[in-house]
Amino acid sequence: MAAPSPCRSPSATRARPKTRRDLDVLQREGGYPAFWDSMKDPRPEMMPKELKEAYLKVAPHPENFGTFFYKSAYRMRDFKDLPADAVRAITAPVLVINGDADVVRPNTPLR
Repeated sequence: MAAPSPCRSPSATRARPKTRRDLDVLQREGGYPAFWDSMKDPRPEMMPKELKEAYLKVAPHPENFGTFFYKSAYRMRDFKDLPADAVRAITAPVLVINGDADVVRPNTPLR
């Protein structure tokens, strides 16, 4: 089984294995070094204001922001790369999507 992505929990895959058809693959080397450095000592005030406001607007329990933040930050900090050989072994058709202002550098998905 693939390592969990820092962006998505594998729980959806376990809950509905036949309906899950996507996989987030992130190699640590493809991210910006400053992002990974910031995850060494994450603090809620480091979260971009727009993201925090969006979370608080829709969260069923906004008072749990700190718990949400630390769980998310530690998941990103502690995630393990999916080995490149495992990615190359995927034989199913693949649609690669990447933003130009995200954790992953724009040229990374092309490798």
